[in-house]
Amino acid sequence: MIQWIGRMLLLIMILFSIVFLMRKFTIDTLNVQTVQAEVFANRAFYSSNMFLYYDADLKKEVPGMFDPKKITDIRFDQSMNYDDASFIAARFTLYDASRNTIAQAVHNKESFDRWLPLAQLGVKGKGSFLKSTKSWYVLYANTSEIKKGIVEIEVLLPGN
Repeated sequence: MIQWIGRMLLLIMILFSIVFLMRKFTIDTLNVQTVQAEVFANRAFYSSNMFLYYDADLKKEVPGMFDPKKITDIRFDQSMNYDDASFIAARFTLYDASRNTIAQAVHNKESFDRWLPLAQLGVKGKGSFLKSTKSWYVLYANTSEIKKGIVEIEVLLPGN
């Protein structure tokens, strides 16, 4: 009976060691931050309920064409509604062809302002932040004319 207790303890220690090593391997090798940032940026760019220009003649939003009046923090936060907004922050900026800012909106502004300086340090690992930037050439409706512009989306995610 006593020898079975020793064997059971050894078996439990081996199982805990295997679980620990598998967990460490999974956390170290499966990093989905870049995918999360890419999905968020694409959703912000292509979502019809966000900043796209609504053409009354076509009766629909035009992909790749933006309305600067719609680009607000409130609209960005409402459109990218997550139960827990503390895991991601982003800035959506519309520039004209000369890189002058036309409009800007920030999702999760409080976290974005706090995380941006830390993300620019370029530190890796726990307590760090990933900064992912994506840009597109677009059109935007300025009063009654259509102009060329650039949309830039910066996404910040906390590290593993």
